[in-house]
This record gives sequence, structure tokens and C-alpha cells, in this order.
Amino acid sequence: MAAAVVDTAAAAVAAAGIAGKPVDKRLAKRHKRQVSRSREKVRLSEPDLRTPEQIVAARLASRPDLRPQTAWPTLPSDSEPAKEPEPSE
Repeated sequence: MAAAVVDTAAAAVAAAGIAGKPVDKRLAKRHKRQVSRSREKVRLSEPDLRTPEQIVAARLASRPDLRPQTAWPTLPSDSEPAKEPEPSE
């Protein structure tokens, strides 16, 4: 955790270099509420349970230059002459 965590408005004032000036009690209480509410909202992320091999495979699969080329049907373009149908008898 960071060493410069500010818990109260008084500590914030002292850290800002304006020590000696009186701290508004209303602001101090408001800051204390905000800090406590933000600490309640902190959620730790879930650990990645994949094996290192799975992580490497997922990274390789997500790279567009290394993905296997899929066989998309080729659409006729305007630059190619149309093929004539075979005569059926």
C-alpha cells in the first residue's frame, strides 16, 4: 500500500504544507466519510487460475498475425470476368 495514504483532512493539510491553519470540521468529516466509503468499495481482483501454458496459448491465439487463416468463401468481384455456366444437355 502507498506510504502517502491520507486518512484525515488534518493529515491532508499537513501533507500539503499548510500546517498551522485551522481545518474546517465540516470538510474534515466529509473527507473522512469519503475515505471510509471508498475503502468499502475496494474489491480485490480474482487471481488468474490458468496455467502458464494456457496463458501463452491464449496470447498466441489472440494475435491477429498468428491466427490460422479461416476458409472464407471468396466472393466474385467486379474485376474478374464472370464464369460462363456449363451447358447441360
